[in-house]
Formats: sequence, structure tokens, C-alpha cells
Amino acid sequence: SSDVCSSDLVLGVFGFFVITQGLYTFFSGSTSRWKILENQLNSIPNSTLLKNLCPIRWSSRYFVCKSIKNGYKKIVVALQNISEDVCQRPATIHEALALFKKMKNLEFTFMLVLWTPILERFNMTSKSLQCVDMDLSLVVKLYTSLELYICELRNNFETILNEAISICEIDLFPNDLKRKKRAVF
Repeated sequence: SSDVCSSDLVLGVFGFFVITQGLYTFFSGSTSRWKILENQLNSIPNSTLLKNLCPIRWSSRYFVCKSIKNGYKKIVVALQNISEDVCQRPATIHEALALFKKMKNLEFTFMLVLWTPILERFNMTSKSLQCVDMDLSLVVKLYTSLELYICELRNNFETILNEAISICEIDLFPNDLKRKKRAVF
């Protein structure tokens, strides 16, 4: 039923943003972990550190997604380094490994590649709508443009999927991996 699919989608999006906030919380919870992340991201031109998620601001969600997408591979390396560091507390190693596994899958990366441009467009539209000299005809054009953009994204599934695959270097969604493992045994 479409209601079940809709609720699964909402839970997937909610879960995605929970992971993004978890990344920020994990790294910002320790100056040494933050420094490890910072050292990794310094090698990426124009990278930004992870951002805290403000649940009521589109711009916050965009900047969170943008920072993770731009620094994806280095964030994964930072998590892997922390999870393999025997000097870390066991709870820290466990949390780093859990976040590593959540990031290093196609579902998370697909959501990242999908949401980053959507939220960027919403952010730009929102800023335009806040202009003092905004008139109603321009408001209609902006909303129509936003609606068309979202509709166009539906036709770009393969492009989004291919970008996600190239970022995370995994070409199966978690459920596909489970089915494949069952078929082998």
C-alpha cells in the first residue's frame, strides 16, 4: 500500500537526519575527535566542518548535507581511524564503527546526494522570498520553479544513484545485500 511506502520513506528521511546529527554529536563531543576530523578535512579544498542540525531551518539541513557530501570520504576515513585506534575507549570505538557502517552504505549516500541539491534549492528560494521588495508574481514564479525542479529530480534517479555509488563505492542497497547473502547460503 502507498501508506506503508510513505511511512517507510518518512522514517528513512528521519533516520538519515538522525545519522547526520549523530556524526556532528560524535565528533564535537571530543576535542581530539574533532581534531582528527579537522585534519582529514583540511586536505579538501573549500571543505567545511560538520554542522549542527537545527530541525526548524531549511538552511541548517542544507549546510549539514553539504558539509557531509563534500567531506564524505574524509569523514569515513576519520571514523575508520578512530574505530581502529586501540588508545580510544571501547565505547568510542564502538560508536565510530557504528557511524562508519551507517555512512558507508548506499542508502545513506543516496539520501545525501538526493537531499543536498533539494535543500540548496529550498534554501535559495527561501532567501529570495525574504527580500523586502518581493511581489506576488515573483513568489508564484519561485514556487513554480521549485515544484518543477522537484519533478525533474524524479527523472534523474539513475544519475543520483550513480553519483551515490561513486561516492560510497558500494552498488547495492542494504536490503539487496541481505537478499544476496541469503541466496548464497
